[in-house]
Amino acid sequence: MVQAVSEKDDITILWDMSVQTDREIKANRPDIVIKNKKEKSCLLIDMAIPTDRNSSVKVTEKLSKYKDLEIDIERMWGMKTTTIPGVIGALGLVKKGMDKYIQKIPGDTKIQELHKIRHTAWDVPHVKKGTIHQIDFNLVLTLGLRTPR
Repeated sequence: MVQAVSEKDDITILWDMSVQTDREIKANRPDIVIKNKKEKSCLLIDMAIPTDRNSSVKVTEKLSKYKDLEIDIERMWGMKTTTIPGVIGALGLVKKGMDKYIQKIPGDTKIQELHKIRHTAWDVPHVKKGTIHQIDFNLVLTLGLRTPR
């Protein structure tokens, strides 16, 4: 199980939590939020596994969906905020340019690891096909954020 909030040094990671803002924003719950206090930066990561045909649309949708939240976080927290659309097609399609987003995720995250996450989400027998939270869980594990035993 992954903790909703994990902290290590200057990094705070929120998993599947709403971000409180001064005004009402509908899209205030990205899958993962990574706050880097030292670099004064914040990443909003939102995952999706659409049909391959809808991958481009989903990337654009993710980027525009969190624009208001980006603006409010920059204003309230004083952090440069970027949305990372983690979009991989259901058949494994990765749109051109996706690597520029993945490179912004801390650690050694590569597109191949997101492919593994996609396969895991579709292969776990007790997980309903397409359940995005299994993908989030695996991405958090990929980033090295396991719950202490």
